[in-house]
Amino acid sequence: MLRTSAFLLLAALFTFQQAQAQYTIPDNAFAVRLGVLVPAAMNGNQLDTLHPSVAALQNMNVNGGQIEDLDGIQYFTGLQYLSCPNNYLDTLAGLPNSIQVLECEENDLVYIEALPASLVQFRCWSNQLTSMPTLPAGLEQLVCYDNLLTSLPTLPASLTELACGQNLLSTLPPLPAGLGALLAADNALTSLPALPGALTRLYCNGNQLTSLPALPAGLNILDCKQNQLTALPTLNPSLRWLDCDNNDLTGLPALPAGMVFLSCSYNDLGTLPPLPTSLRQLSCFHAQLTGLPALSASLRRLECGFNPIGVLPTLPDSLNSLYAAGNGLTDLPGLPDSLVTLYCFDNQLSVLPALPDTLDLLNCQTNMITGLPALPGQLRNLLCQNNPIDCLPVLPNSLQGIVCTSTNISCLPNVPTSFNAQQSSLGFPLTVCNVLSPCPPGVEAISGHVFLDANANGLRDPGEGPFTNAVVEAQPGDLLTAPDASGDYLLPADTGTFTVDGQDVLYHTRTTSPASVTLASLQVDSLNDIGYQPIPGIFDLVATLTVFPARPGFTNPVYVTVQNIGTEPTTAAISFTHDAVQTWVGSALPPDNLVGTTATWNPLLPPGGVWGTQLTLDTDAGVALGTPLAHLLTALPVQPDTTPADNSAGWNGVVVGSYDPNDKQAFPQEMTPAQVQAGTFIEYLVRFQNTGTFPAVRVVITDTLSTDLQWNTMQFIASSHP
Repeated sequence: MLRTSAFLLLAALFTFQQAQAQYTIPDNAFAVRLGVLVPAAMNGNQLDTLHPSVAALQNMNVNGGQIEDLDGIQYFTGLQYLSCPNNYLDTLAGLPNSIQVLECEENDLVYIEALPASLVQFRCWSNQLTSMPTLPAGLEQLVCYDNLLTSLPTLPASLTELACGQNLLSTLPPLPAGLGALLAADNALTSLPALPGALTRLYCNGNQLTSLPALPAGLNILDCKQNQLTALPTLNPSLRWLDCDNNDLTGLPALPAGMVFLSCSYNDLGTLPPLPTSLRQLSCFHAQLTGLPALSASLRRLECGFNPIGVLPTLPDSLNSLYAAGNGLTDLPGLPDSLVTLYCFDNQLSVLPALPDTLDLLNCQTNMITGLPALPGQLRNLLCQNNPIDCLPVLPNSLQGIVCTSTNISCLPNVPTSFNAQQSSLGFPLTVCNVLSPCPPGVEAISGHVFLDANANGLRDPGEGPFTNAVVEAQPGDLLTAPDASGDYLLPADTGTFTVDGQDVLYHTRTTSPASVTLASLQVDSLNDIGYQPIPGIFDLVATLTVFPARPGFTNPVYVTVQNIGTEPTTAAISFTHDAVQTWVGSALPPDNLVGTTATWNPLLPPGGVWGTQLTLDTDAGVALGTPLAHLLTALPVQPDTTPADNSAGWNGVVVGSYDPNDKQAFPQEMTPAQVQAGTFIEYLVRFQNTGTFPAVRVVITDTLSTDLQWNTMQFIASSHP
């Protein structure tokens, strides 16, 4: 009896231990992640807390897992690194004391129960914390910016980095002696505690500070902009980076010899101290400066806009960006060969110096500039609006954006190959300068006038009008152009010698001889006139018919064109007959007569004249696809036509359209009661295809599903068309 009782007790103890080893993870999303991290210890939402892999896990990353609760984390007693940012956590509790690095940023945390005693790095930025738990004695890094903290706990002596910006802090606790970086921007601080000697980086911008404590000897970076400082403490030789914008400073202390960055904009400085020779960037916008000291030979970026400077000092050869807008400048010093961007707008400049080949952007708007120097071959953006500029120089092909509104410019010397209309604002329609423009073209070119030589003397006499149906060519190179409505032409070419002449024109003879032209760089050779004389007595009309597809239930346009390519004016008898399957809707130019399916017009066409109109025909919705159609256009002069074969144009086609069948498939096609109870989804596939003879213009898909379905479970998966 005794032996049996002992056996029962042992079995009960074993069963109790088995029950204790199973722990239900309440958060499904956390359970899913644990199934990946410790798969052998997970069975659904059940964690085997005694499985060796649980205690052995050292690194856990559940970033972005949509987790709301980390309950169960307490069993991972060997955990050293826990990363759980970008979740929905509002509380942290039960964290194993073994954790050395904790990353829980970008959650909804409002409460942290306690921090692990072994914690070295703690990052909890972008949460909703109003207070912090006691910090572990060995903590080295605390990153808690972008919370709702009004105070911080005592900082451990081990702390080397504190980032507590974007909170509601009005004071800071005493800073540990070993603190190397303090980032406390955008709080409500009115003063700072004594700064430790180990501090190398101090960011206290965006507060309410009126003064700063003594700066540590090893400080490298000081950002104190957007405060209420009236003076700065002594700057130690180690300081390399200073940003004191937007304060109430009336002067700066001596600048350290090794400084590389200085930004002191939006103050009342009046003057600057001597600049260090190592300085690479100087930003001093709106600082009431009346002048600048000598610039560092290492300077790469100078931003001195909106100060009454009047004159700039010599610019160093290293400079690649100059922002000197609103400075009252009447001229600029020589520009260094390394310059990439130049902002000199809102000044009183009348000329610009030579521009370096490296320049990428030039903004010289709102000055008194009458002309620009040669533009660099790498320039991509030019802004020269609000200047009395008459003409632009040759534009480099790299140029993308051109803004020249409110100037006297009315044409471009050339259109760069990289020109982007969306990045540009010209103030006039895109026009290339020609022989009649106030500005020369920006390339070598040949120009002249094509005219009707009435007396065939080879000279352009008064009263002889333009001839616009010609093509001008130059050889070698097969260069071609055509005259405008006034007969003027401009033929871009290259340097060298060319023979210029007009090409043969039907029913005309040339009265001028070919011209030999030699072009130097950027030369335009003009007065190369070309004369044509018509052969009298030629009557020749050409009819052209263009028909858009006819579709049942729709209208379609028809374009009729008649050109007089003869040498005599004539009244054209134009007739258009459409297929009886269609009905007449109207025309842009109403016909003189409309009888049945035939419309007629009788316009007067001068030599070279063109007449045309758009007609509209309708196809009944009941007309079958494939029904044949035939239209006929004729045009006859009053005299016999020289080439009657082109007096008519016929069109033969068929009625076209689209046909849009559709079907629908469901997967699975049948479901068992068990599948229904399990909530199995039904996937529907709706298909439609155009098997007609013309593109479908508008497709509307309407589908009706059973009312027995749960509509709130509907999901759109994908489609072949938007």
